Amino acid sequence: MTVTTDVVSAITSHHAELQEALTTKVADVLTAARNGTPRTPAVAALNALLAHDIVPHARAEEDVLYAAATSKELRPLVLGMLYEHETLLGLATELNTASTDTDAAGIARAIREVFVGHVRRENEILLPALASDPTVDLVALMPVMEERFSSYQEPKTLPLAGPALSGPDRELDVREEPPARRHNLIFQTYAQTKESESFVLVNDHDPKPLFYQFEAEETGRFTWDYLESGPQVWKVRIGRKSS
Repeated sequence: MTVTTDVVSAITSHHAELQEALTTKVADVLTAARNGTPRTPAVAALNALLAHDIVPHARAEEDVLYAAATSKELRPLVLGMLYEHETLLGLATELNTASTDTDAAGIARAIREVFVGHVRRENEILLPALASDPTVDLVALMPVMEERFSSYQEPKTLPLAGPALSGPDRELDVREEPPARRHNLIFQTYAQTKESESFVLVNDHDPKPLFYQFEAEETGRFTWDYLESGPQVWKVRIGRKSS
């Protein structure tokens, strides 16, 4: 139990470090807006923190911690956290296109508020629940999460368009896609899928959190069948049911 407590403490400490760094970067954007100084350096620094640390951390959590939260009681919480991750990504995009200092300051402040609330729910609800679950080994999950975090930090070239669907099963391979694009590509592909048709998602981890999101948004309208379950490759046939 002491070892598990140490793991929880390590995760919450990392959250505190990220929150402190984010608070500093957001404050710099707000200061630039108040003083009328160029906001570009402050916005660039905030974007760098989001891209290099916060987004990789979020995606690693999805792959490892959220995937381990399999109980029905935790599903609403995990789904809400997935939505918060997507909200952060959306706000980061808006920050890059903000036309005024006031807009940039408001978006930066919103990023911080979403992150602070998100981290508090993880620290106070999700982590204690996982730590008390006898089927979850947080100690074993830590190196996996660290590996995922590092892999998501690796710079990747952002393609102009998503990967083409190919093959008789219309595969959508997202393994080489930047983390920020994966969920959007998958849902765009699903939206383009006709009734009674399907596509095969190819991923480098179990997309169980994605299943929760489909379950909430497309209840009774989709199919989900595992074709391959790791350890390096996961394939899931995702279909749209007929009306």
